[in-house]
Amino acid sequence: MKRTQKNFHRNILICVYGFFFVCILGGITVWASYQERSFSQKGWLNCDLAKRYLYIDDFEEKYNVAGMRRYEIEELLGSPTWRKTEPDTEKIIYYEYRIQDNLLAGWKVYQVRFQDDIVIDTTIIVEDW
Repeated sequence: MKRTQKNFHRNILICVYGFFFVCILGGITVWASYQERSFSQKGWLNCDLAKRYLYIDDFEEKYNVAGMRRYEIEELLGSPTWRKTEPDTEKIIYYEYRIQDNLLAGWKVYQVRFQDDIVIDTTIIVEDW
């Protein structure tokens, strides 16, 4: 009887320690997957569209985006998800890159606005439905 009770307590202790280990491991995994990432062209282009928001802050810190030329943006970020041109012309007004998917609100997009093919500003907006 005493041995059975001792085994029972040992099994409970193993379960409790196992539970805490799994919780800690899961927490570290979630933290690591949502941690801001260092921008690289390869990382950006190979990343899931819904996770690109993790690169934006570092991208804007590394590059003085305002003042860059349109071809430089295309070299770094690739082809945009959407581009807006002036009516009846090919003059680019802005590019939009999808960066985060939100089931309720829709896609967040990184909008890069141009004037004469030079970046004038950037914003993060929610994509219109």
